[in-house]
Amino acid sequence: MLYLVLTALVTVACAIGIPLTVGRSREGRWGTRRGAPVSAGTSPYREGVLRAELPNGAPWALRFTSGANAAWAVLTMMIFAPAGLLLLLFTADEAPLAALPLLAVCVDGFVLGGFLLGSARALLRREKLDEIPKRATWSLLHHGAVMLTMLLIGLLSGEWFMAAMSAVPCGVGIGLAVALRGAARKASRLGGELPGGEGPGGELPGGELPVADALG
Repeated sequence: MLYLVLTALVTVACAIGIPLTVGRSREGRWGTRRGAPVSAGTSPYREGVLRAELPNGAPWALRFTSGANAAWAVLTMMIFAPAGLLLLLFTADEAPLAALPLLAVCVDGFVLGGFLLGSARALLRREKLDEIPKRATWSLLHHGAVMLTMLLIGLLSGEWFMAAMSAVPCGVGIGLAVALRGAARKASRLGGELPGGEGPGGELPGGELPVADALG
């Protein structure tokens, strides 16, 4: 029971904490918006209206995708992969041919969970956007392999309950992988400054300059 409570706390912390902290507006990663107009200067030559450039936070749709994948990564490492190892103890006698594939997907689940957790953070930081779709594809293949392994266990042992039950979490995992891949592509298309790159800068719409440029 204590382990389940700990898992629930970590899952909620990652699902909420990563979107709220990493997804905050910073460093112009998600573009900027114009703030309220501010009068500047009193002389005829310096009088004008300035608008500060305020950084945007990550879009909420991407935050949701990031948080959901972070939560799923924790569940994969702390619930599904360990449960697969427990199932392996019974499978070794009843369906020995399925033991090796089951062990493989369990080990892969531990590794994949760590990479998905890192991808959830990287998505909101707009980092490794070319790597995230590859990890999403990895997640698709992993969940497909789990379904095939459970079907094999059912075929060899005659017990189809676990195979039927695995369809639900595998379907969720596949859906989250598709959403993660789409979110990475969307993040790469949005404006803003990528880490290590140069931002768009320049003049704001309407001919108004950012505060830093106007006062410089």
